[in-house]
Amino acid sequence: MLETPIQETDILVGIIGAIAAVLAASLPYYFTKKNEIAVAIKKTKLERYDDLLQKFSTFLEKYDRQSAIHFIMAYNRASAYASDKVLTAIDEYMLWRGLSLEEHLSILKVKVNTEEEKNDEKKFVPKIMTAANARLLSRKIRELISNIFIAIREDVNPQEPHFNFRSYRPEDLSEEFSKSHPTS
Repeated sequence: MLETPIQETDILVGIIGAIAAVLAASLPYYFTKKNEIAVAIKKTKLERYDDLLQKFSTFLEKYDRQSAIHFIMAYNRASAYASDKVLTAIDEYMLWRGLSLEEHLSILKVKVNTEEEKNDEKKFVPKIMTAANARLLSRKIRELISNIFIAIREDVNPQEPHFNFRSYRPEDLSEEFSKSHPTS
């Protein structure tokens, strides 16, 4: 019987067929595993962000030493998993909290009394805590808090469309509630 020589094309077809079979078997496994890992990371991030937000909310509500310590510890742990945008938003809020009232109003471009006006009884008009300034400060604080929540949302759900989140604090709601529901 005559044997036919094996041609190079037959070898190439066999090799390509083997590679295709390996890829067909392994690619679905790879993508499934990749998706499982992404889901596990997202779940872990959500759990950790829940803890961070719970500590942050308690800090906002109580603003005492114990809640500050718990929040700072949660923030320090967050540096291991949180996006730069989340950490920056928290930093901006904390830096704002550390400023004096005069510094806040200066940043917001609110005119405060000069030293000369403060020393001259005729010119002195307390301009620091007017109702308008209080609203400006409250709006700025809500904006900084909202930025934290928005950054977390973007980190956890990057494909979601931008959502114009607005935070509320108990004192904001009580003001609005008392205006719309007078007691007497």
